[in-house]
Amino acid sequence: MDLDIERIREFIVLANTCNYQVASDALFTTASTLSKHIAQIEHELGQLLFDRSTRKVSLSDSGKIFLESANQIVYQYDRAVSALRTLNSRQEGDLSIAFVDVIRQYNFFNIIHDFSEKHPDYRVNLLETEAQNMNSLLHLNACDFAFASRVEFFGKDVKHLPFAHDELMLIVPKGHPLAQRKSVELDELRNESFVLHNSHYESDIFRAMCQEKGFDIKPMLTSANSSTVIDVVSNSMAISVLSRCRCMTHAQIARVAVVNLEPRITFDVYVNYLRDRSLTPAMQSFVHYINARSSI
Repeated sequence: MDLDIERIREFIVLANTCNYQVASDALFTTASTLSKHIAQIEHELGQLLFDRSTRKVSLSDSGKIFLESANQIVYQYDRAVSALRTLNSRQEGDLSIAFVDVIRQYNFFNIIHDFSEKHPDYRVNLLETEAQNMNSLLHLNACDFAFASRVEFFGKDVKHLPFAHDELMLIVPKGHPLAQRKSVELDELRNESFVLHNSHYESDIFRAMCQEKGFDIKPMLTSANSSTVIDVVSNSMAISVLSRCRCMTHAQIARVAVVNLEPRITFDVYVNYLRDRSLTPAMQSFVHYINARSSI
């Protein structure tokens, strides 16, 4: 099977418009040419992707399944092309660093600024992405380092340099019965209502620990905004967990009570890079900088 990426793009446009004329106009081709290309895809797959009538087309069940994969194929292809273009445009003194949003709470930008101040000859390029994309970016040489907690997304050829250590803390309304406690056992939380931050790693490890204790967490709300989480808790609508670092740095944390969890739920943040890659002078300087910072 040999499907051209542009043919897949054509399929996606037709699937989204369900009209040959509209799709062909958008693709700057003719309806008859587009029809031939779609027929070629269907022949390659051995499946009819569209249910056709004289007026319109609609996706068949097979077409709906293929559309989901087609979108992913085109997305990953475009990311790979972009990464290679980025690689080709990079200079020898450049340093490319990928990070996930949650890393910001660990003074990430201050650290990058400090490194740049200490090494003005190196230009640092930053790329915010999702954790599941980082392994591919490293192997495409689209980034030199990837800041993330979830080492399971990386291959065995990736080295994990310790960057930060953290743990989850329980946050409850100040009038809650648990607010005056120094620590709380997970078992005591099985009947509580939760609001969770949608940092997937923190939520996942907390839920996994609760499942080990024999109960599931079904949050009333998940939010990308820590202020929203704190606001819900401070209004006695639910309780939550946040990382210790997030608790220490958030301006509104005084509105709630912060309590230790037992057993402690700890996790680490790493600087990840390819183990066997030949390090440029810029990369060597960055590794030395992170190691020196970690030893302080």
